[in-house]
Amino acid sequence: MKKFKNASEIKVGVIGYGGAFNMGKAHLNEMKKAGMTPVAVAEIDK
Repeated sequence: MKKFKNASEIKVGVIGYGGAFNMGKAHLNEMKKAGMTPVAVAEIDK
């Protein structure tokens, strides 16, 4: 497994952005706070 020197090197995506509790959005925001780079979001609903 590759070791990352910086969190910004880690590319992340979220499946299911909205929903009843907006957990995808919450997880994405936490990943961004940690310094990770969001690159994709998938959501079935508009």
